[in-house]
Amino acid sequence: MTMPWHFEMLHIQELWQLAKNKGGGINIAVLDTGLSAVQGLRSQNIKKFNQSGRLTSQNDSDTTNFHGTMCTSVIASTSNRALGIAPNANIFNIKVCDNNGVIKLNFVKKAFEIAETKDCHIINCSFYLSDIDEELKQAVQGAHSRNAFVVASAGNSRNLKTVFPERTPFAITVAACDENKQPYTGESGEGAKLGDWIDITAPGTSIPALTPNGVVDFEGTSASAAIVSAVLALVLSRAKKQNKYQEIAAVLLQKLALTAEDIGAEAQDNATGAGLINPVELMRSLQGMLA
Repeated sequence: MTMPWHFEMLHIQELWQLAKNKGGGINIAVLDTGLSAVQGLRSQNIKKFNQSGRLTSQNDSDTTNFHGTMCTSVIASTSNRALGIAPNANIFNIKVCDNNGVIKLNFVKKAFEIAETKDCHIINCSFYLSDIDEELKQAVQGAHSRNAFVVASAGNSRNLKTVFPERTPFAITVAACDENKQPYTGESGEGAKLGDWIDITAPGTSIPALTPNGVVDFEGTSASAAIVSAVLALVLSRAKKQNKYQEIAAVLLQKLALTAEDIGAEAQDNATGAGLINPVELMRSLQGMLA
């Protein structure tokens, strides 16, 4: 079986061996546009919620761009056509958009409540917001305080006027790069969002993803954020299995930065953060704690 290019770059098969699991026991909340039924996503590992927090049918559909379905598949697909990094993780797919596909602040805040209730270890936020309030800031900080990880996409256009995730310092904000480890050029070619709030970079071009219409190439920081969420799930799965979750979670952000491969300007920079996520070195850096 041919592995997707980002699996090769990040040495995911070696990471699976080191982690001794593929995300089992880890709960990931995917806050997005919903989820459509596609072959390759294990229904027994997935629960879906609508904007009001009600558990919904597996047949309820994503919006027409299938953004939530693609993010979920990058994390947890079992399909050889578009393999996910953490296929054994438990997915809580929570719809946070209106009927036009627009992400709404009130829905996002409700989703954070659900994520806390369901004891989600990772909260994937592959979206941006142009407004924010203290309740959402506190929700992100609250997740951090209980050693859950909020992973957010940096944004695909340098001209985006947004405040989330920029003004939420407790989120892990993810930029994207291509196969040559060059920063993602964005939706219009002028470059993606820049800022000192960017923490880490992950692959984000031509990432195979599932939709009801088949496999597509998923582009941008939404895909790269989903990859980071999946990598963290593997690390945390190993820690949880060995009853070391709290100890590993307490140092994980520091280790994430220290083990990153510097691909931009020297040290931390506004385009790539600490650099390209290095999952194998991240796992190895924690081996002493997991022995």
